[in-house]
Amino acid sequence: MQKADYSGFVDICLSGKHTVTSSFRYVFPYLFGKKVLDVGCASGNYLSLFRSDSVGIEREIKLIEHIRNKGLNVIERDIEDGLPFDDCSFEAVFCGDALEHLPAPIKALAEINRILTHNGIFVLGLPIENCLIRKLFRLDYFGGTHLYSFSTANAKKLLSMTGFEIADKIYFDIPRCQNKPFSWLLDSFNYLPLPLKELVSMHYYIVARKIR
Repeated sequence: MQKADYSGFVDICLSGKHTVTSSFRYVFPYLFGKKVLDVGCASGNYLSLFRSDSVGIEREIKLIEHIRNKGLNVIERDIEDGLPFDDCSFEAVFCGDALEHLPAPIKALAEINRILTHNGIFVLGLPIENCLIRKLFRLDYFGGTHLYSFSTANAKKLLSMTGFEIADKIYFDIPRCQNKPFSWLLDSFNYLPLPLKELVSMHYYIVARKIR
């Protein structure tokens, strides 16, 4: 199978424009102090925040070189080929904006479950394709490399099928709310029982726990 061209995304990462999402601060406490596997670690921005023995996997050679220059642990690997770790090797897995690129997402989730310890934490980040902002501005993520679009209900179902339970609420993201002047807006958006969050957000995180 011919693999997608991520050269444009690689250029964005190397330019420093690929940044940590605003809502990551809500899920970081679940990962703090744990040995984390970062699946599709891109420029290493998230990997650099995890415990020093954490590991990233990445398939793009230029990004791997970039990450290693930061002194971080990264392995050249495509999750489609399986994960080169023993069962129960990691206390937590972070998979941010990678699952939607994979031809076999259920297979990938099962493999992530395998390498997690019992009750291990899985933080899954996914873009929202069918949102108003994306439709209004006709945004196309990464040049059409997304193979799947996951609603929150669909993501929950796939996690349940592969041995996970939802450990906490879902955290949504609003672009450009990372800085203090607008952080209150993101806090209110996530913690108030507002309707239709999925329609006006571009991204979300689910915190799950391995139960079998």
